[in-house]
Amino acid sequence: MEDEREITLAGKEYLMEEGIYTPIVKENSFERQGGTYKMEELEEGMEVLIPNMAIPKEIDLKKLNRWGRMRLNFLKENKEEDYQIMYLQGILMDHLLSKEKEIEDFITREEVKMMETWGLTEELKEEDYLKYLRLKKNMDMTLQEIGEREIILI
Repeated sequence: MEDEREITLAGKEYLMEEGIYTPIVKENSFERQGGTYKMEELEEGMEVLIPNMAIPKEIDLKKLNRWGRMRLNFLKENKEEDYQIMYLQGILMDHLLSKEKEIEDFITREEVKMMETWGLTEELKEEDYLKYLRLKKNMDMTLQEIGEREIILI
């Protein structure tokens, strides 16, 4: 077992312990998140530091509903750094599934409150079914827009 020691490679200082290189000055998001490096031999006599991490889990699009896919696209297009960090840490799929559950719970919870506010009663359903359907569809679209804006696109 090696002792921890300071080492400088290509002008950058690291603490090295048991073959793991921890940068002293954190220069990027990977390093600020606690990322470390390990030395790998590319060719005979040529070594390079590579990120010390497990192979990330694949994203299974078949397991994602529209909300999960929407969140994935949003991260890729608007929060690329967050996307890459979660992907490399192997937590992206869990994050997407969590957002799906969060928006579904939000819609379910708020739908009950909004039905009364919008006047969507059993009486209306019996008296004017088409009006009830129009209001219900409008309310559902409104809930989805709110959920999208408050949960998915942030």
